[in-house]
Formats: sequence, C-alpha cells, structure tokens
Amino acid sequence: MTRAVGIDLSLTGTGLAAITTVPGGVDLTVATITSKGSRDDTLRQRRDRLYGIVLAVSQFASGADLVVVEAPAFSKNNASTWDRAGLWWAVIDMLMLDQHRVAIAPPNVVKKFATNKGNADKPAVAVGIARLWGEQCQCANDNEYDALTMATMGAQRLALPGVPIRAHHAAALASVAWDQPEGVAA
Repeated sequence: MTRAVGIDLSLTGTGLAAITTVPGGVDLTVATITSKGSRDDTLRQRRDRLYGIVLAVSQFASGADLVVVEAPAFSKNNASTWDRAGLWWAVIDMLMLDQHRVAIAPPNVVKKFATNKGNADKPAVAVGIARLWGEQCQCANDNEYDALTMATMGAQRLALPGVPIRAHHAAALASVAWDQPEGVAA
C-alpha cells in the first residue's frame, strides 16, 4: 500500500487529502480540520489552537509515503500572519520528525496543476480537479480541492497506478521542491 497526502494549511479550515493504492486502483480520502479563534485569544489559546491542528494533521498523514504541502503565500499579510507562519513551520517540523518525505508546492503551481493556469481562482481549481477525478472526487470545499490537487501531485510523483494524468501536469510538477530519500538523486 502506497499513500500520497496533500495538505492545504489554514487557521480556519485545513484541507487534507490522501490517495492510497488498493487492489484494482486507488482510494481517495478527503477531510477538513476546522478551527475557530478570535483576535482576543490569549497566547495559550492561540498556541493550543495551532497544536490541535498540528496533531490532527499528524494523525491524517500517518503512513504516508510522500506529503505535499502548499508553500506559504508570501503576498498575504494580515493580523494572522504570524499564527499562519507558526502553523506552517510546526506542521513541517512534525512531518519531518515523523520521517515523512515532504514536498513543497507554491500556490501558483498548485493552481497550474489543477487548471493549466497559474493564476486560476479557487472555483477553477475545484472544477479542474473534479474533472480530473470524476465521480471519485468527493470534496466538500475549496480546502479539500486544493489538498486533493496536492495529493494528486504526490501520487503522480510516486507513479501510483490509476492516477489520472494530463499533459500540463509535467510542467507543474517540475516546479515542486521534492524531498528526496537519502542517497537518491533528483
């Protein structure tokens, strides 16, 4: 059994997706970790919120052969910037401590993979990945569509059988920072 996981990190709705080999093909699993906070939260409340997301991601990623995480969107700065950055690094740290191979996909590359346009909006990404997977796609929100896009990128990298491929995928995959196992050349 081989498993590729995609993670679309968010303070309010982290999207998760896994593509796992099963007899006769692949199985898709999607989920959302919801979290609520307030600008009035104490430091401990903010830390506990982030830690809860990290733990849930860790449980979902368990057994993954490759995890693809969306890179931070450096153009987005607001009151939650530090919390988002802390969450991103805490998840990356946890994944590496758990000995996962981790790949980082820039947001425009995730969009290009799903739609063949690096500046596509969220609805276009949803349509693109839903068309790619057809009835197997059971995503409930934009976060899950993004996560499924990244899981698909990882599944293609792992050459999982039964994963659909489009001509424009190769160019997008070439722009991902792939983690290589020790002793393996890129």
